[in-house]
Amino acid sequence: MTLVQNVLLAAVVFCFFTAVSTSDATYRRAFVDPAFEEVEEALRVRHAYLATGRDDNPGAPDNPDNMAENSAS
Repeated sequence: MTLVQNVLLAAVVFCFFTAVSTSDATYRRAFVDPAFEEVEEALRVRHAYLATGRDDNPGAPDNPDNMAENSAS
């Protein structure tokens, strides 16, 4: 499949998912609501972690303190 075909397929699937998830309450309760709950929980955990100001992995490549030295190598 070419990139254009993949993009078109993704757009059709997205449209189908959006239509079903907004119109079918049973589908929404079974699949969409649990997914949103997981995302909300992940965001709450991330927010709590960022509020601590801790950095448990100072050698991580995405640590702002290491970005300058990582980009130089």
